[in-house]
Amino acid sequence: MEEQIRILKAQEEVIRISYAPQEGHFLKKARSRKRRAGEIRFGEISSLLDFLDYSQAETATLLAVDPSTISRWKNKNEFLDKFRSGSLFELDEIIAEGVRIFGSEESFWDWLETNNSAFGDRKPIDFIKNETPYGLDLVSDSLAALSYGNYL
Repeated sequence: MEEQIRILKAQEEVIRISYAPQEGHFLKKARSRKRRAGEIRFGEISSLLDFLDYSQAETATLLAVDPSTISRWKNKNEFLDKFRSGSLFELDEIIAEGVRIFGSEESFWDWLETNNSAFGDRKPIDFIKNETPYGLDLVSDSLAALSYGNYL
């Protein structure tokens, strides 16, 4: 769905910009459905976790739960709470931006798996996998810089 931004100067429209808001990559369907408080079922995140090659332990770390909780959620396809769902939607938006910038999941994955000077000669995927408190923000900021033509 296309939206528009209107830029006004002294109450007169100077420019109108059309854009399509980011809807995510793997969780588009989950985002579009009316849900109770924005929650998603655990089964809906499997393609996202598979893309990032998350183990059960890494998924537990990402969602701040015990690994046994991941097993229970998976077996019962339970709803994740609003906080955890929001984190996954944010992660999915970053993936969508990366795929948009690099043109494919494979090219984006190659960037995630390559040491990068902007990350202290570490891989961006290391920052996504929660090794730092602001890992997602760092990757998101780097992707934004790339989308504006900065070389990272």
